[in-house]
Amino acid sequence: MPEGWFRLDIAPERRERSVDALVNRRFEGTDNVPHIKRQLRQDLLAQAAAAFREGGIELCLSLQQAGPLTIPASLLVTFLPA
Repeated sequence: MPEGWFRLDIAPERRERSVDALVNRRFEGTDNVPHIKRQLRQDLLAQAAAAFREGGIELCLSLQQAGPLTIPASLLVTFLPA
């Protein structure tokens, strides 16, 4: 995985811990936006659950920066039975 990307573990038993790690990494050093952190956590948990339900096995999100902006990109790897 390229530098600046985060692999989000979407397996139900590890999903919350992985989402929490991403949210903490993204907001490191910023403590005055608990409502935004809470909303991001809820959104990521919902997206990870949906990805898993649809056969996803890996979800990767870009955290790469272009100046002050985050480059929006994601990669979902799915398993399609034969």
